[in-house]
Amino acid sequence: MAKAQFHRGGLLAISAAVLIVTFASGYALGHGTTHQASAGAGACTWTTFPSYPNVTALPRPDNAGVAYRTFASASRVARFYQAGAGQTAWTFVATQDGGPTWVFHFTENSGCHGILTVQADQAGGTVVEANPTSTAD
Repeated sequence: MAKAQFHRGGLLAISAAVLIVTFASGYALGHGTTHQASAGAGACTWTTFPSYPNVTALPRPDNAGVAYRTFASASRVARFYQAGAGQTAWTFVATQDGGPTWVFHFTENSGCHGILTVQADQAGGTVVEANPTSTAD
């Protein structure tokens, strides 16, 4: 019977594999996976949600909404959404702007609506989160 042996290289390979699977799962959440909004909200199809270029998807434990991180400044990302994010299906209306956090109400043609936050993080980048709501605030 063969005996399993672990050495530093094997442990690093396992760690790298776990990291790749974790990243791939997070990427799928923000790109190509459809999630339904909470009860009462219009159906949100996150596959069409506009994201700032060159982002890293962040895993969402509740599988609702979109979250990602970028190294662009929060003010630059906020301007992207203020300008319409290069599309017409989603509408973003700023309700709080400036400082480290910008807040937008968003709507989509299918009736999906919610809150988008663009927040500077301590690492010098920006975290963006879009969460569906049950009422159009």
